[in-house]
Amino acid sequence: MGLVQREAALQRRLPWLLVFRAVVATVLLTLNFLADYFQWPQRRTSLLLYAVIIGTYLMVLVVGLLLKRGTKPVPLSLLYLLGTVLFALMFVQGTGGIASPFSFLYLLAILDGSIIGGQRAAIALASACSVIYGAQLVLQLYGVATAGLTTIPPVRDFAFQVGVHMGAFYLVGLLSGYLAELLEKARLLASTAQQNLARARNLHSAVVESLPLGIIAVNESMEIRTANQAASNILSMPMYQLLGSVVPLSLRGFLSRNENFGEVELEVAQRKVSLALSRCPVQPSQVSDEGPQEELTLLVLEDRTEIRVLEEDLRVKQRLASIGELAAAMAHELRNPLASMSGSVELLTRYFEEGDDKQTRLSNIVLREVAHLNRLVEEFLIFARPTPPVQAMVDVPGLCREVAEAVSHDPAWERHSLKLQMPDRLFARIDYGQVRRVIWNLLRNAVEASPDGRPVQLRVSQRDMMLVIAIEDEGPGIPSDYRDEIFEPFKTTKQGGTGLGLSICHRIVSAHGGRIDVNTGPDEGTRMEVVLPTRDDLPSEDGQQPTRLGRLPVRE
Repeated sequence: MGLVQREAALQRRLPWLLVFRAVVATVLLTLNFLADYFQWPQRRTSLLLYAVIIGTYLMVLVVGLLLKRGTKPVPLSLLYLLGTVLFALMFVQGTGGIASPFSFLYLLAILDGSIIGGQRAAIALASACSVIYGAQLVLQLYGVATAGLTTIPPVRDFAFQVGVHMGAFYLVGLLSGYLAELLEKARLLASTAQQNLARARNLHSAVVESLPLGIIAVNESMEIRTANQAASNILSMPMYQLLGSVVPLSLRGFLSRNENFGEVELEVAQRKVSLALSRCPVQPSQVSDEGPQEELTLLVLEDRTEIRVLEEDLRVKQRLASIGELAAAMAHELRNPLASMSGSVELLTRYFEEGDDKQTRLSNIVLREVAHLNRLVEEFLIFARPTPPVQAMVDVPGLCREVAEAVSHDPAWERHSLKLQMPDRLFARIDYGQVRRVIWNLLRNAVEASPDGRPVQLRVSQRDMMLVIAIEDEGPGIPSDYRDEIFEPFKTTKQGGTGLGLSICHRIVSAHGGRIDVNTGPDEGTRMEVVLPTRDDLPSEDGQQPTRLGRLPVRE
């Protein structure tokens, strides 16, 4: 036993030993009163006995006060044992020594020692009591301390008393010490078992309360006897209302059937909840071993409402995917007739008579519409069959300059200027072709929205470890009715637009792990920011230097 455990045991036992010692002193005080009253031979030393009893009371009082004030129990235990031995010595001496009927007080001191310190303390105290009692009788034999006796018994009587008492002292010490240690081990085992049981119960309760599954125990009357917090949340009932209430009708129907698994729907808090159910009987021995037991059924609830919603969404998406595959296949097949029609019309124009403006105008209309249909089919195929990005380290400013050089030859930019503002080098892991398409589409949208003579700005920068490609125009802005739908397919405000350009851009940027931020307002223009993850492990310059491209004026 460790020091801390020993002190805790002494702290627990000493008060009871003090009470016991006070009771013994009170009994002896009563006997001393009777001896005085009936004039027994011991009354001649009654003053000594009174002094011993009063001293015992004082010892009990002092040790009790010191223990209450927090004094360490080990020295108090030694003081207590010393007091019990002195008490036995003085009381035996005051009642006749060898003729004293109170020599058993030494046995009480040995018992106290076994309770306080176990077998070692009991043997040590038995040895001390044997020496003290033997010395007490030897002194009485030689007339040094006669203990009030006028006639000294023979020597053999002294030898017999010493031998008998020493044997009794050691026997009591061995037995009491052994029993005290057994009792302490049993107490420690019981305490450990109780602690383990408490921990197991707490762990069981914590596990049950932490489960995402609702667990309720129902008796034969369909009353809920116990439940965990998940069941309270699933049924939308506070715990104090749930316990003792009758299970809902849908659950009662499941319990009445001879089924262990099932699924029901019930309305909880004005919403439909889909529950997967399972049940099993609770054995009475699992509840308690005492008293009559009621039959309980354990019902496990699993909220599958979100799973059912996801399954329904998945079915809808599968149907839409099938429709999309069919539409993509049809669009692919439409390209061949369109190409044939376009080629046929171009051949027919060669046979028109010169100066026939009407036929030329009609053929141009047919060619323009075929080109529009062909572009629509191409963009639809890109949208319907997206390819995952093949990412590599790309110098983004170089890519933007290449796109700017390409659009400079587009007739749509004849009345507009493009301002570039970007560092010399800035690398990011992107798909070169897909990001090029994004920049091209956004620039085309910007120039189509800008009034004649107004510039379009293209900026590349790095912000919070992200690559930002910003394209800004000075057009009328996006109407508020369309701002939440600009990335939806076939949503457009442009005359002749397909409504797929921004959808394709959004899908490409999302596949790169980025986003497109839109800032627009009435008559304030539109700023599209493509935000993509970037890399810092390759050199880049933070200085922003404008670049002049071809015939496009670059303005500071």
